[in-house]
Amino acid sequence: MALTTGIITNTGTAPATNLVMNIDNDNLSFSSTVVYHVYVWNSVVSKSLVYANLLNINANTSQIINLNIAGNTSYEVQFLVNGQVPTDTVITVCRNGFIRKCHSLSKCVEYRTHIHCAA
Repeated sequence: MALTTGIITNTGTAPATNLVMNIDNDNLSFSSTVVYHVYVWNSVVSKSLVYANLLNINANTSQIINLNIAGNTSYEVQFLVNGQVPTDTVITVCRNGFIRKCHSLSKCVEYRTHIHCAA
């Protein structure tokens, strides 16, 4: 896939139970197609695909997706964005106060208090 959050550890005193993805298509004229895969690691599997979907995001709209990742020691979200202007589609992945924002021309960067998109 073109974008990835990288492997995110989900252990410690407050492991995440839910993953929230917000997919925004900021283009005013063209829709975009987003494919996402969510992988998890735990004591039973080394890497397992638990969610996969293809979504059409209409122009100037967004979609919020809630997924359960409870009980897994690590997870990774991968995305592929297609469309007339894929750079106008911005994907935000959140869990337990952490935010990862992915833009089709950028890497995902994690910050606690604000969103930053690095080239």
